[in-house]
Amino acid sequence: MDAANATRLEVKADAQRAYNAHIQRKLETTVWNTGGCSSWYLDRNGRNATIWPDFTFRFWGQMRRFDPQAYELTAAARPHAAEPGLAPA
Repeated sequence: MDAANATRLEVKADAQRAYNAHIQRKLETTVWNTGGCSSWYLDRNGRNATIWPDFTFRFWGQMRRFDPQAYELTAAARPHAAEPGLAPA
């Protein structure tokens, strides 16, 4: 963010969809989504948005890497130069 002089970043919609689809595929075979019993992890549509479907060390590893292509960076606005003879607001 410093290199881009950015003050905000937002995940791109396609990157978020791809990540969520990946997580849901990994969850399909877990005990939380299968097994013949009701799971409180599933919402009314059968989607699990609670459980991480892998080892915590893999989550840790993913969170240590930043993919700038997956985000929109917004640069800081340049401050307006004061016009001569006007007092600053």
